[in-house]
Amino acid sequence: MAKWGEGDERWIVAERQDGQNINGWHWQEKCVLPYFRERIASELVGLKPSESECLAAAATPTITDLKELTGEASLTIRKGNKKFAYYDVTIVLGVGF
Repeated sequence: MAKWGEGDERWIVAERQDGQNINGWHWQEKCVLPYFRERIASELVGLKPSESECLAAAATPTITDLKELTGEASLTIRKGNKKFAYYDVTIVLGVGF
């Protein structure tokens, strides 16, 4: 890393007294897998199809629990306000009748 005054003069951060991140050069990435796991469980557990979607109304399946959720989920923030959600997960659900 260059010392003050020895860097490339085109480097805009050197021209600023506060050294602030100009034009959002840097990305900020946060792991949101724990939140994702909690949110998926709260949305899916207890969910069951309507009677019109079931083949046999006597045996209506219901999602009982979230057995496994593996993979990754992250939120990337660019320029402080542009948010991109990336996820690649495998979900295993428990089903009961």
